[in-house]
Amino acid sequence: MSQPKLSIIIPCLNEASNIERLLKELQQQKNIISEIIVVDGGSQDGTQNIAKNAGVVLLETKRGRGHQMNEGAKIAQYEMLFFIHADSYIESDSLLYKGMLELQSSSGSQIAGHFSLRFIRNTKRKSLAYFHYEEKSKLNREETFGGDQGLFIDKSFFEELGEFDESLPFLEDKKISLEILKQGKFVTLSGCLGTSIRRFEVEGFSRRMLLTILIIGLNRISYHMFFEHAFDLYKEQDKSLKLNMHSFFYLIHQINMRNSLKTNFLDWYRVGRYTRGNIWQFFFFGDVCLRYFFKVQRTPFLSFHDGVFPFTNFWLFDLIVMILTYTIFYICWVYFWFTDRVFLNKS
Repeated sequence: MSQPKLSIIIPCLNEASNIERLLKELQQQKNIISEIIVVDGGSQDGTQNIAKNAGVVLLETKRGRGHQMNEGAKIAQYEMLFFIHADSYIESDSLLYKGMLELQSSSGSQIAGHFSLRFIRNTKRKSLAYFHYEEKSKLNREETFGGDQGLFIDKSFFEELGEFDESLPFLEDKKISLEILKQGKFVTLSGCLGTSIRRFEVEGFSRRMLLTILIIGLNRISYHMFFEHAFDLYKEQDKSLKLNMHSFFYLIHQINMRNSLKTNFLDWYRVGRYTRGNIWQFFFFGDVCLRYFFKVQRTPFLSFHDGVFPFTNFWLFDLIVMILTYTIFYICWVYFWFTDRVFLNKS
């Protein structure tokens, strides 16, 4: 049996502290024939030299993770693609081989695969927050996939999906995962990828998670005015600092003040409908707590939600959730107004 062939695509921007280690881990993968394509978006820290010295393909292009990965896919010589972030950790030399075999054994041509996550931390102390996101990464529901889980996908299927969206400097992974779920099948593969927590450490775990929720939710309801003005607020990873959440909340508040009452009602009603559709995550968190504290492997809360959810698919529930979401939004805005003023005064 011939060895499977794989094109590995790594978007990079100032990743000298990670890329050498990752390239070694990729080159140690057994039982596959691979080409490694490092797509650099203009690094100034020696990333490009490290890639050249490692003997991999180096492609230089403009920055933007979605654009960089698309450009890497265009020059890939093998039909199976694997997209991976530069700060990922591969802790098994057979991870990619087993992942490819598992994906190939799944039925259907329109299929993609991802690994679950393990956060790499400098402490052995347990954390419910990180454990929760590790457990959620094992699911295949909407909003559970991130690019740091790696993405196996057939090149022809990738092109059929329209490649990664390049319109924003973020969300390219979320958008393509939704298209995969709509048009094909998404598989959680055995094994896991390690991922750095550097961004959580710098920006603050709860702040990063809340901003991610805001961005994903506003994108799903096509809240274009937010994204037209959010570019100046959003920090790229190599420049990130502790997130000033008040700025994002204030931007949304300003949009609310400029819009008509009817427009605001329709926007927030869509927010309520989207939020109701994702309430399952609160139930799943209950199951994660059972697993974390009591080693219970079942998911009674999520099962209960899934049984009741069809009966909540009604405009009145959307309206109730809209009111709750609107109230929570302004409570959070006031909270961050105070806390971020304290933070900025200390800076």
